[in-house]
Amino acid sequence: MRKSGHQDHHLVTLYADTEKQDLHSLFGSITPDKDTRILSPQDEDALLQAAQNSSLIVIGIKNQKDSNINIARLLKDNRMVVADVMAVFLQKEGMNPFEIMARGFDICVSLEECQQVEFKSILKQRLIQGSRRISGFILEEEYRRFSDALSCAPTSVIVFDQEKRIVFVSEHYFRAYPQSAPRLVRGLSVYDAFEMMSFEENMLPGDPRYPDIRQFWYDLSGDIEFTLDNGISYRMKATPLPNDRGTIVTAQNITEYVRQNVELQKALERLKKAEKS
Repeated sequence: MRKSGHQDHHLVTLYADTEKQDLHSLFGSITPDKDTRILSPQDEDALLQAAQNSSLIVIGIKNQKDSNINIARLLKDNRMVVADVMAVFLQKEGMNPFEIMARGFDICVSLEECQQVEFKSILKQRLIQGSRRISGFILEEEYRRFSDALSCAPTSVIVFDQEKRIVFVSEHYFRAYPQSAPRLVRGLSVYDAFEMMSFEENMLPGDPRYPDIRQFWYDLSGDIEFTLDNGISYRMKATPLPNDRGTIVTAQNITEYVRQNVELQKALERLKKAEKS
């Protein structure tokens, strides 16, 4: 399983090597031991597991009828695999590189070509690209988990940067504002976001609630409570992020709290009337 942070080694997965392990010997000789670790899975299940952590995947191909020709597509269908898939022709005669690449491989070379001086530079570039993709994938997965966690929380969240532009919107807003949701994307200014949401709520200039709510969004500071036309009440709070990195706005449904408070006030009024009578 991938872990975030600095990656000390490039992982290269070698699959379908020759009996003499020509691929392992070749790649072991042209990759620095301190920077590269070679994995040699023996079956497709082990291959899929190793491929998820690899900077490069190398598949040995014997001939045009080799069943391993179809492995590239299998790997590409797995969203956890981000590395290039390289086909190495174990027998150069009769091999068509374009036909192999049409099956999903990113690059095709022969064993002889792998021994050329230029191949080492090509290999290094592929390893660097693969490592960058893994790092990007890790960040994407962390963001996905962060987003899922916040979207399951009872409190909705919008994060703005220091320029008051959207950085993150929790799923709550997509459920509450189906018309505006597609446009509540990263980079949208708080002013445009407010105008879209207030329009969808039919809370327009002239509405007594409009000035205070507008001021809250425009300032992105303090807190505010209000009730929408559908009877749902919210408490919103704007909290500055550390080091002036922006603002996080949280919104909590307080409808039940407001209802209970109203009932309590009515009960107190009835009690006062009863005491006077």
